[in-house]
Amino acid sequence: MLTEDVLRNLLGEVTYRPGWKLKLHRPDPYQGLYLSIIANVENAYDPAKTIELRIHSQIPPVRTAADFFQWLCWRLAQIAVHESMEFFQVDGKPWADPHKGM
Repeated sequence: MLTEDVLRNLLGEVTYRPGWKLKLHRPDPYQGLYLSIIANVENAYDPAKTIELRIHSQIPPVRTAADFFQWLCWRLAQIAVHESMEFFQVDGKPWADPHKGM
């Protein structure tokens, strides 16, 4: 498995959307590393406002840089799908609201 130092260095090579911050952190000594994604984005439910995303995802065991980058790309794509579901609206309401039932 890649070490914390190696993962930090790999993440340092990554760029994503302007204003999006990607950071590694360890919430406690008994859990693995987490990726924190922080960004201010337009609020789909009130476009006059922005909302701060604070997404925390546990990093799975990865053996290579390619594994880590593949997982990171997948995770960011999942977030993009979620945001798209909020913004795809019919009659002013999300057609497939990802928060419905939460």
